[in-house]
Amino acid sequence: MSSFAQHPYSGLRAGLASMHRKERAIAPPCWRHLRLTVEPVLGLDTDAFGTFTGEIARPGTARETALAKALLAAEASGHRLGLGSEGSFGPHHALPFLAQDVELIALHDRETGITISEGLGSLRTNYGQIEWSCDADLSAFLTRSLFPSHGLVVSLAAEAEAMPIIKGIRDPAALARAIDAVRSKSGDVGVRLATDMRAHMNPTRMAVIRAAATRLARRAATLCPSCGCPGYGETRHEPGILCEGCEQPTPLIKWLVIGCLTCHREERRPSPKAPLRADPRYCARCNP
Repeated sequence: MSSFAQHPYSGLRAGLASMHRKERAIAPPCWRHLRLTVEPVLGLDTDAFGTFTGEIARPGTARETALAKALLAAEASGHRLGLGSEGSFGPHHALPFLAQDVELIALHDRETGITISEGLGSLRTNYGQIEWSCDADLSAFLTRSLFPSHGLVVSLAAEAEAMPIIKGIRDPAALARAIDAVRSKSGDVGVRLATDMRAHMNPTRMAVIRAAATRLARRAATLCPSCGCPGYGETRHEPGILCEGCEQPTPLIKWLVIGCLTCHREERRPSPKAPLRADPRYCARCNP
């Protein structure tokens, strides 16, 4: 870690592409670890990169979208640095009965051309939805959704032209009005209630964004030992844990490769989570 006085980002300002007050989560760790001031860029329509409610499809991956937002923020703000973030929600890859929030955040440097990015997956999320009929009890869903401290979205249960979507519902009276408004246009389609996953409507997600921003800020604060470029950190993983049955390499991660984004210095470090030997069930030879 470098001191603030030695760091090239200390005292700078970074533009942030966000319509949903993400600066509340991203600015504090950037200041704490870098003395970098984060400012939202006014007038940017980040919904153009996709909406959780589906009116606008996300054109790329979450990582590509975070990078595109960071590039736009740097250009639109005129600052050297731009920040962008993107979240994805769905079943956990190993525990499909649990929902997961994956947050990606990117910091682009227009002067050097580098982009520092970090991601964080968390099972701490209220993400969910139900299709509701007028005789069903909503109380269990509302409790799981952390309503009314967290927002809800009410829409038709199936896609339709001019589909009514009412977002940002944070009190019972507004929820009742929204349900009535959508039901009046639903016919036989039904009503869908879903958690509002926009950051300013979801304190739980905001906390995960802050944790991801902390990881990013810590990495950006780490300078390359060779050239002094910010962002020295993990670039990829390498497999190779030996099978305890046949002693052949398996796909389990053995090494973390730590590197520089500019001079391409690299070093391999043992993965702290790697077992000494792999269970034969992970071995293509023992368990083809």
